[in-house]
Amino acid sequence: MRHNFFIGNLKLILGLILAILLIPVLIFTGQKTVTFLSRAAAIPANITIDIGDFQGELPKPWEGLSQGGEQEKPGTLVSLTPVAGSVRALGVKYIRVDHVLEDAFYPNLQSRINEITSSGAIPFIALSYFPGGVADSDIGTPTNYALWKSKVKSLVEQVSGRNGMNISGVYYEVWNEPDGPGFGNFSVGQGKDYYTLYKSTVDAILSAQNVNSFKIGGPALADLRRCVGGGLFTCQTFWLDKFLELVARDNTRLDFISWHRYSLRMSDYKNDVNFILELFKKHPGLPPVEKIITEWGSDPARSQIHNTVFDAAHLVAAARTFIGQVDLATKFEVRDGPDNPDKGWGVLFHDGTKKPTYEALKLLNGLRRDRISVSGEGTFVTGIASRDNSGVTIVLSNYDQTGSNTETVPVRISGLSAGKYRLTKETINSAYPLGRQETFEVVTTDGIWSTQELMLPNSVVRYDFQLIGFNP
Repeated sequence: MRHNFFIGNLKLILGLILAILLIPVLIFTGQKTVTFLSRAAAIPANITIDIGDFQGELPKPWEGLSQGGEQEKPGTLVSLTPVAGSVRALGVKYIRVDHVLEDAFYPNLQSRINEITSSGAIPFIALSYFPGGVADSDIGTPTNYALWKSKVKSLVEQVSGRNGMNISGVYYEVWNEPDGPGFGNFSVGQGKDYYTLYKSTVDAILSAQNVNSFKIGGPALADLRRCVGGGLFTCQTFWLDKFLELVARDNTRLDFISWHRYSLRMSDYKNDVNFILELFKKHPGLPPVEKIITEWGSDPARSQIHNTVFDAAHLVAAARTFIGQVDLATKFEVRDGPDNPDKGWGVLFHDGTKKPTYEALKLLNGLRRDRISVSGEGTFVTGIASRDNSGVTIVLSNYDQTGSNTETVPVRISGLSAGKYRLTKETINSAYPLGRQETFEVVTTDGIWSTQELMLPNSVVRYDFQLIGFNP
């Protein structure tokens, strides 16, 4: 019977095998077609900014950095102290660290946190990995939750405690990439259960005495769409979906959802948020939470691309995408390790030398208090505009994955107060990878200023108008 089944359905079986084999080819061809069509239909930018079109306070979700587990030498994590001045100059609000509970690094916790606060930032602490006695390894299966809870409670009282370091507003993130094979490969609701880890950790944090306000969340997913149940081509249950189901069931505290995303496509960042929002619709009992990308960048691999203007333009384009989508994004990472002198993720080389990404982040963090609208963004050129009582600041990026889009961009600003301005123009491009600054005096009687800006591929430009005198 079995032999006859295969003979009778041979064409169907061969067709199915052929279809499966063709999937990678079709995906590749489709991607090439989409790239070709999008370039053919590219929309040129024609930037128009009306100072009067006020959109409320400008959110700055990009004001965060993340430092990984690179080591200066075995048992010693890369320090931020040698670059504290440069980090402080960026004005970031949060710096994320992990590896805080491991036996080798826990004794240096206070100095680690002091590095962050000395840089003017608030700690964002990923509670990982297991110290000895909790599990069979630092990412193994936990067997002693009582010891884990004791360690977590002690850490929270040390960092957030009024009798400890007395820091307010700390974020506590439960683990780092728990779904990833390299960081524990946790399941949800069964087996090596992340939810049990999360619930135990929340209970431990909430048991801390005499502490300042803080936030708790996770799960810092490596793959936001990790599937835990479904068919060959469809997923019926996502890892995150199951986690949210258990959080809703037990009314477990969850102040923020966190995940990691490395992508060249700006649409991926938006699609991630839409995916989370759709999952929350399935669990209406859950309160709204902050959405935080605790690692992000163009490429998850060590690569020289992180040292280039490509990454600077990617950073600014992503920052533009984050507005209205996420509450915080901590870019990976602050400082390269000593073992990867030319291929690190950092905005700073290990020796403290600045990269184009550092300069781009500094331009972003110089934006003013209030957001104003930007019309006429194109396929590649996008922008952010801001104002306060004394001036206007605009940042534009020309981000192109292929590195081929050169564009002359009309820029028109209206609604300026009549008067004299000091215009500071800063440019990051292939000719000036660490930026070029020019200063001019601009006088307007009708409140209008315009220019034609030649933007090279993967470039960033900032205009800062500081009012220095009114027209008589």
